Amino acid sequence: KVDNSARKIFLRLSDLELISEPIEKIFIEKISSLKKKNVLEWLVAELMEVKIKKEVIGIQDLEPMTRKVINRRKVDFYAMEFNTVGMFLNFEISMYKEVLEGIGFLITQIAPIFILSDKNDISYKVFSSGVLFYDSYNGGMGLSERLYDRLQDVLFYGYKQVSSCKCKYGCPACISPRTTSDIK
Repeated sequence: KVDNSARKIFLRLSDLELISEPIEKIFIEKISSLKKKNVLEWLVAELMEVKIKKEVIGIQDLEPMTRKVINRRKVDFYAMEFNTVGMFLNFEISMYKEVLEGIGFLITQIAPIFILSDKNDISYKVFSSGVLFYDSYNGGMGLSERLYDRLQDVLFYGYKQVSSCKCKYGCPACISPRTTSDIK
């Protein structure tokens, strides 16, 4: 049950196992560029100041294994707005959105090992030409800068993980349960 006025969600135990996750609208505005580097011939990393506006507009319940949507409901929560630092990976070659989604998930799972953080401290958003990774907190915590500095190591480790995976279409350990395309 959702109580919008009290901004609370009430859950009850059920025989059906499911995952509940927020449905968010995220708006990102680039404030300024801090630095930029060519990572590969077709990949550019740019460190930048960004303004983030996150709005939870609903909740969806998913089956754990298939991530099939069982139920969606609207909620009216407040929007959160903050300035932080982000790193945009600009792929100068055409890529499917599912591929970029897999890259975003993979890097946010691997990066904490290299930048000494929790996986929730860095978020990502997919755009048509790349993926923006950003510190999840107002003002930033220096994580995007560390990711920018350690990007070669993170990408190399990510490549090793995905290339050694035996799954034909990728798996939740590598590229997220949301991504079902063959991105190898």
